[in-house]
Amino acid sequence: MSKKIITSLIFIVCVYLSGALTAVAADVYSLEGRIVSAEDREPVEFATVRLNTLDWAVTDSDGKFRFPKLPSGKYQYEVAYLGFETAKGEFEIKNNISDMTIRLSPSSLALKEVVVTAREGKMGSSSLIGQSAIQHLQAKSVEDMLQLLPGAVTKNPDLTNAGQASIREIDAGENSNNSLGTAVVVDGSPLSNDANMQVFSTARSGSNSSVQTNTMNDQTTSGRGVDLRQISPDNIESIEVVRGIPSVEYGNLTSGAVIINTKAGATPWEVLVKVDPNSKLLSFGKGLRLGGNKGSVNFAVDYTKSNADRRKTYLGYDRLTANVSYSKMFFQSSNPLSFNFRGTYYRNISDTKSDEAMLKGEYFKNEDQGVRLAVNGMWRLNNKVVSNLNYSASLQYAHQQDIYNKSVGSGVVPYSHSYLPGEMQVSFLPGSYMCHYVLDGKPINVFAQLKANRMFIFPKGTVNFKLGIDYTLSANKGGGMVYDHDFPPIQGDGQSVRPRSYESLPSMHTLSAFVENHTEYSIGTTVLSIQPGVRVSRLMIDKAQALRGDINAVDPRVNVSYKFLTADNNHVFDNLSLVGGYGLATKMPTMAYLYPTPAYFDFVSYNSYAGADNPRNLAVMTTFVVPNTANHNLKPACSKKFEIGLNGRVGRVLGSITFFMQVHGIAA
Repeated sequence: MSKKIITSLIFIVCVYLSGALTAVAADVYSLEGRIVSAEDREPVEFATVRLNTLDWAVTDSDGKFRFPKLPSGKYQYEVAYLGFETAKGEFEIKNNISDMTIRLSPSSLALKEVVVTAREGKMGSSSLIGQSAIQHLQAKSVEDMLQLLPGAVTKNPDLTNAGQASIREIDAGENSNNSLGTAVVVDGSPLSNDANMQVFSTARSGSNSSVQTNTMNDQTTSGRGVDLRQISPDNIESIEVVRGIPSVEYGNLTSGAVIINTKAGATPWEVLVKVDPNSKLLSFGKGLRLGGNKGSVNFAVDYTKSNADRRKTYLGYDRLTANVSYSKMFFQSSNPLSFNFRGTYYRNISDTKSDEAMLKGEYFKNEDQGVRLAVNGMWRLNNKVVSNLNYSASLQYAHQQDIYNKSVGSGVVPYSHSYLPGEMQVSFLPGSYMCHYVLDGKPINVFAQLKANRMFIFPKGTVNFKLGIDYTLSANKGGGMVYDHDFPPIQGDGQSVRPRSYESLPSMHTLSAFVENHTEYSIGTTVLSIQPGVRVSRLMIDKAQALRGDINAVDPRVNVSYKFLTADNNHVFDNLSLVGGYGLATKMPTMAYLYPTPAYFDFVSYNSYAGADNPRNLAVMTTFVVPNTANHNLKPACSKKFEIGLNGRVGRVLGSITFFMQVHGIAA
């Protein structure tokens, strides 16, 4: 890491601390209020009240909340709670307030007006898919929900192929880097596919799981993005999709981010049955509030069975997911600390069953099952240095198996299974045989992030500093390619393969730090918002295996919004804003790129075959080995993103127009 980068980070941290210690004194007041249901006026417990200053509070058993220290001024609030529509509003505080009441309307499919498209965000190009849209869409996967995004191509739901996120791209299948560069973040922790090594041979067939073209290659996501079929759509509360320039707290991406929040808290029983000619889905779940201040538990189970074509029932896909979460609030009256634990189990099975009489028992199968454990929460400190402290951590473990039973052979040929170069005597393979091989992977991912922010309120606006650090570990403890040496998946002379264990490969470690500032400043009746930030990352790898040293990346990003027309200065627009942004986004190489398979070349030097079990049979082969095929010039993928546009609202009519330019390349 260069001295210039380190100096810049130290300077920004010093600015943060100096601002925290020299904040302008202002009149401070308290706010007390109550959250109730609009239907029966019953108090709503554990509802979260968030202010535009990033201050927050949680209601107690009587629905009461309290902000003990608020400088005088105008505030916007947002109240969200599972099972209710999000409530938004504004208030001004000039003295102590003790009787504020906010009413929440229960969510219902019978609402008179429901937004079934993605709603645009305030900064940059981002869209929010809320609970109402999710319920109406009746999606079978997260991929179906992403069709609500502006510019997305609508297609029939299909669970028999891996579901990939495609942001500002017509088809993710056309460019694997698009899906690989899309971050999928669930409850504060990114899902990782970096340790996926389910490839037949990088030297022979690239990222495919077989040297032959078949439907199982469509299930392999090594070198591509996360398979969205792992996530049950019926356990999702909301999805935010960042298409433009994301905040620097999100890293290891090039295309954008899909930020998923799952359900937590008390909910009634929910049972869903979805049936169409090609698939069937059953899911159920419930949230329970424990007595007193013991928190709440939420669980959900989903089972799905799908076929690509009713006439081809031998092509099938089965999914089973189970989710459980526990949420609790500590120190609720002052300096509240939220704690959320989530556990997920998933199992996906894709298989191709064949007619044994016609195809000699050939079949292909892909199994992907895993467990995800995650914790996250926020601590409201509200002191001179830190306003809020956010934490998140996760452990992901999967067992992936690509199983092939295939017919091989076009005649009796010699075969070498030597790992060493040289000339040697070898045996003969049968003229035809059944080969059974397995790609056995056990990827592990560990993630931890800690971030702090400090908000300052001034007469003309607000300033919010954010600092953070995160760490990621990726490894694979699987057995790799496994098969019987006497019945290899490839025969004949030329380029061949050998079994290789993934457990012997070194792990990847990534350490990142980021700093960001979000400032809103009022200029007369207009509002200027600017959000600059920088993210610095270092990927620590095994130099001997990767044939290169550690990889560094620096990603500066900025978003700007200028609201120049408001209800205060014109009679047409409630809001018309000029928005724009620029930034760099970097995706580090995955293990399959850093540690590719060796290359083996076997050539027949002498071949004499007189018949089965004939003592005169003799074969000599010469083997050439490239033990390490890693690219010493390998660099991370990097995209330069620029956009500019207009966002406006006239009454209930919303509109936006955006010009964007996205250039993909490699980091300098």
